[in-house]
Amino acid sequence: MKKFKGKIYKYIYTTDSGWGVVLFNLLDNPKKVLKLVGNVSNLNKDYIYEIEVEQFEDKLRNEINFKLINFKNIKDFKEQDITSLIKYLSSPLFPTIGKRLAENIVKYFKDDVLNKIINNKEELMNISGMTIEKSLILYKNVFELKNNILDFFIENNLSLDIYNKLLRKLNGDTKLFENFLKSDFYSFANKNKIYNFEEIDKISLAFGEQKNSDRRISWVVYNLVNKILFASSNTYTDIDQIKKELYKTTYIDINYPFQSIINNLLYAKENNILYFKDKKIYTKESYEDELYISKKMFEIKNLVPEIKYSDNEITKKINLVELYFREIKKDDTFKFNEEQLHSLKSFVNNNVLIITGGPGTGKTTIITAIIKLYELLYNKKNDDYAILAPTGRAASRIKEDFSDLTTSTIHKFLKYTGEDNFEINIQNQVSKSLLIIDESSILGNHLFSNLLKGISCLNKLVLIGDIKQLPSVDYGNLYEDLINSKLFTTEYLITNNRQSSDNDIPKLANSLWDGNELELNDLKNVIFDYSESQNLLIDKIKFYYEKFNTNNLMESITKVQIISPMYKEEFGINNLNNIIQNHLIKSSKFSLKKGNISFKQNDKIIFTENNAKLSLFNGDVGIIESIYKDKEEYKMRLKFLDRDIIIGKEVLKNIDLSYACSIHKTQGSEYENVIIILDQTNKYTNFFVDKRMLYTAITRAKKNLVILSTKETFMKCSSFLKESRKTTLVDNLLNIFKNKE
Repeated sequence: MKKFKGKIYKYIYTTDSGWGVVLFNLLDNPKKVLKLVGNVSNLNKDYIYEIEVEQFEDKLRNEINFKLINFKNIKDFKEQDITSLIKYLSSPLFPTIGKRLAENIVKYFKDDVLNKIINNKEELMNISGMTIEKSLILYKNVFELKNNILDFFIENNLSLDIYNKLLRKLNGDTKLFENFLKSDFYSFANKNKIYNFEEIDKISLAFGEQKNSDRRISWVVYNLVNKILFASSNTYTDIDQIKKELYKTTYIDINYPFQSIINNLLYAKENNILYFKDKKIYTKESYEDELYISKKMFEIKNLVPEIKYSDNEITKKINLVELYFREIKKDDTFKFNEEQLHSLKSFVNNNVLIITGGPGTGKTTIITAIIKLYELLYNKKNDDYAILAPTGRAASRIKEDFSDLTTSTIHKFLKYTGEDNFEINIQNQVSKSLLIIDESSILGNHLFSNLLKGISCLNKLVLIGDIKQLPSVDYGNLYEDLINSKLFTTEYLITNNRQSSDNDIPKLANSLWDGNELELNDLKNVIFDYSESQNLLIDKIKFYYEKFNTNNLMESITKVQIISPMYKEEFGINNLNNIIQNHLIKSSKFSLKKGNISFKQNDKIIFTENNAKLSLFNGDVGIIESIYKDKEEYKMRLKFLDRDIIIGKEVLKNIDLSYACSIHKTQGSEYENVIIILDQTNKYTNFFVDKRMLYTAITRAKKNLVILSTKETFMKCSSFLKESRKTTLVDNLLNIFKNKE
């Protein structure tokens, strides 16, 4: 580690994330320039800094560069730094001062110069060459620099990311920023969707918050409850769970009595940070989401329809929809089955309709049929309705089957801008009379609540999914709760249109769910490959992947997918991705690294976070078409099913390899060929993987399914079902319907 003093000479480039390259002029040797690489967004071109750097060799350019580790604005100089102090006071930070006057200032005050300028303002006019105008500039700039919030953040090792983010929100108003920092920064950060609680707490304490104040303890417990809900996907917890987990954190002194914490939490209750009801404890968001969903569902269900149609009129229109399908499918024998007919009639006769069915039962067909029926009956156009899905793959799958339909992810429809913010919201609504949501089983309470807030004039809502699949990653059990409330008409699609004499994948999925015994080795298009040998298993994974894969890179996205429930260990997702990557891609001109992951040309990748700026969302899968160097920066061209996009290194944190991925990440997608791996050597497999997870993984496969596992592990997982999530949405729904009807 080396230290230098100097100032920014030139910005070469910076990215939105703050990463960049600058040229740095040394204070004691102005002719020497260092090239700094790192987070340079907080370096002001006019300031003088002491920097800490690590030297590294850029072999491509055959030059020595320096990685920026830390920096501080130079404000305090020792006696031996007189030369530096004179250069500092004559720098552009102090216009009109100049070198000679700077020398006179240092000579007059001798030591502790900057503090003496602030504390002895009246003496400034005693300095040779000083004018009133110059003394005001000198005093003002030294005072501001000595009391700079940015410096305070740097000196106290506080988050510069939060500093930059909030200063942008406040349009650079440092006084207003300082007021928030010194009043109730916890609430301010929460309202502005800043969720790094460890950093928020550090900032609040640094600006005077007392460690055991009611406010701090309330927000500490709020943060803990949020983590509990995220881990469990429940919508509430209880005081025993809080007590059990709270003292494991570093936020609370182990000797601080729990009864005092209970007393502190009165503040959380009074300020709606937490909700307490029937010994259940909710965060503000989890409680209000359930309540809002319940009220809105009541409103939609009880709207009086503008037009009522007879069964005969509905049947006539359904016959016209059948004619449409015969034409687009080029099949003169096409007819809706009884379940589909009943679902279409239920759609007309109900404001809220829930449809559930397994793979191949015609859910995509029913979506298109509902739209066509809606257009015929109500004379509506595509601007009047929205077809949405929680994932990009689910949304695009509908469009693949019926290209004239417009579909979107929920995040894209709501114009997600990052950090749980949506441009379409309760203050800025979009008018839609019909809303259809596919893959509703993976829709969480919070996103659904935001969606309902963003739509006005909604009088018909259709939720389509598979009740047997995994619920959302977020808290809540929305789809199943709505069905279990028995307040909304629910149609069950059972007849499998994909079941054929040469494909037993649906048969396996349904038998597994129903608990029926099957002769596993007699199933068509299903291979159970049991292996006790770990080395043999790796060879089999490579064999099956290569067997099903295609040379067409875009087709490979949906051609074959490895599914593993775990990320770690030998047969976890991370290692499997490395194995397949090394097997398929022998060399690459350029590669970009993220930790232990190396991204190469032709790699299959997945986005793991929502990125509003790029309009890419969690679960979007694509191909690295190329990696190339643009001036000083490496970039990647990514190809997705609907478009190409170019990204820089700063986006790598949101990308993973996707030859193998988790069961959750595959939801909403289907693949021609699926390889499921259940690792009996991983201790978490037997209590983490249950019947619902296995059913979800199996139903991702359309043509061929390979299950690599021991028979004992497979049977154990298929006979185990986790407890339902703890939610109170059903109770809220029943209460609202009972009290208002």
